[in-house]
Amino acid sequence: MSQSSHRVATNTALLYLRTVLNIGVQIVATRVLLRSLGVVDFGIFSVVAGVVVLLSFLNAAMTSATQRFLSFHQGRDDLPAQQRVFAASICLHLLLAVAVVLLLLAFSGVVVQHVLHIPVARMEAARFAFVCMSLAVFSTIVVVPFTASINAHEDMMTILTVGITEILLKLVAAFSILWFEADHLKVYACGMAAVAFITNGQCLVHAIRKYPECVFRSVLRPTTQDLKEIGSFAGWNLFGTLSHLGRVQGLAVILNVFFGPAMNAAYGVANQVTGQMNMFSSMMMRAINPQIMKSEGGRDRDRMLDLSVRASKFGLLLLGAVAVPLMFEMPSLLRLWLGHAPVETAMFCNLLLVGLMINQSTTGLQSAVQATGDIKRYEIEVGGILLLNLPIAYVMLRLGAPYYTILISYVGVELAAGLLKLRFALRLAGLRPAAFAANVYGKAMLPIAATALSGATMSGLLRPEGFWGMLLSLACMECVYLTSTYFLALARDERAWMNGFLRQLLGRARREKAIA
Repeated sequence: MSQSSHRVATNTALLYLRTVLNIGVQIVATRVLLRSLGVVDFGIFSVVAGVVVLLSFLNAAMTSATQRFLSFHQGRDDLPAQQRVFAASICLHLLLAVAVVLLLLAFSGVVVQHVLHIPVARMEAARFAFVCMSLAVFSTIVVVPFTASINAHEDMMTILTVGITEILLKLVAAFSILWFEADHLKVYACGMAAVAFITNGQCLVHAIRKYPECVFRSVLRPTTQDLKEIGSFAGWNLFGTLSHLGRVQGLAVILNVFFGPAMNAAYGVANQVTGQMNMFSSMMMRAINPQIMKSEGGRDRDRMLDLSVRASKFGLLLLGAVAVPLMFEMPSLLRLWLGHAPVETAMFCNLLLVGLMINQSTTGLQSAVQATGDIKRYEIEVGGILLLNLPIAYVMLRLGAPYYTILISYVGVELAAGLLKLRFALRLAGLRPAAFAANVYGKAMLPIAATALSGATMSGLLRPEGFWGMLLSLACMECVYLTSTYFLALARDERAWMNGFLRQLLGRARREKAIA
């Protein structure tokens, strides 16, 4: 594999390391906070922070837009264009940050007193926490152009360093409430706001010192063209994000109308499971996206398409490595995790995982379309298809269909959206559908099918029971998946890179052993 592919793999590994560390610290911090804050204050902070974090989808859309244009012009080695993009992005984010924070502060009293269910005695502390989190959002929005620049330069070591700093500071913030006599909720809210300012400041200082496009001399004079392009791209990207969120939350409302809160509990758990599974492939896309955009900017369409196809293939393979074995042991895992879960939860989890795997098999096509910059019709049509899931589900349930048909329609809509992505990639980027199907489905489906067959055999013939039986079943399926992936799904150059990577690891381990 090429040097850029090696860099993508290294960056993905660094992002995975950050994710694993973050999950570990969250587990510890949550335990500390529950004991120190108490259930009521912990719930208050969670709901207050949740209201503010709802704005994160807006931030994500803006980050994606800025990174796309920076990476695109890096591919053309056009520094003045990068500086213009940065200047326009700074102006847009300053305006957005001021507007969002003024809106949050103006309605903080209404939200805390009349929207959220908070005990009267804790109302003042909750309002203080709301203000602290609003200020944290301000710093996060303002620093987006700098973090986008770091991502565009694929400086994942800096992202890892900042991430570790953030993780450690969050742990300190959790323990700090034990050191102060003041109101614990206020102390923790101040601590979390300080964490945001410190880590965002790290990104800002690093980007200014290291990247030549991060200059301020033209910030007050952005070009209308750059403002229009970035704003338009972010706006349509935001529409796509809202379509996805609308579909997820809309299905929850429909389930509530027809079946009540018990079914919502099953659906909520299933969404948590798929959210965690999605991280296994989304980290890779974060690492490979800058390369896709740079290739298009450098007028290397063939390389851009090759990277997009590989992204779809490895996104599906990475997700399948975890999702396929879990689907066969889902009831046992849910019992181990939750004790008593609603009976529908396992089926909901498995159907959502199937839909997620279909989505991941075309995730590279979305990046290919975004690299071309022509996303208006793409977002309207793909977003419209996703939202079509809501009336379909409602009509099916109204006609008396069983509860699980709502997620069968979810899988069908994902298939339709995937075909639409393929059509746009063909029309806008010249992707060859036959080559895409052969590389992605023809290769990645082989280990998935082999693992599914082994899982069905384990369940039907051996029927392992208990905790150790579940571990044995998962281990056997994972061995089948990894072996069949290496021999059946990887191309020759991918296997050669994998062999070299493993030799490097073994050589390093031998040297360290010899030194010891």
